[in-house]
Amino acid sequence: MLKTSMHSSVGASVTTNVPRSKTKVTAGYTWINGAVVSRVDSYGQSLYQMDPYLHVGIRQALPKFGPGHWQAIADCDNILAQGSVTLNTQDGRTMLVPSFRTFRGGLSVQF
Repeated sequence: MLKTSMHSSVGASVTTNVPRSKTKVTAGYTWINGAVVSRVDSYGQSLYQMDPYLHVGIRQALPKFGPGHWQAIADCDNILAQGSVTLNTQDGRTMLVPSFRTFRGGLSVQF
């Protein structure tokens, strides 16, 4: 017997700009009911740039030292490491992780 269920998600995101330092901070959280092993709403997550669980992004404008507009970028996703599903198998326990905890950083240059 195959058991299927529908999952729901609710998300919110807040963005603020710090005028003096020209820093942009975005924080958001997407709650998902129940255990899932794949994306619940990949279209909505892509459209609204809402990753599952707690995420924070920082954009910092850098001083002008060449052509273009330079920014330092840091993105942290699934900060609380939520959403993993543990299954008991014949070989032991298996953990499925649909949303990894990640940190990405880099530079952005716009000409």
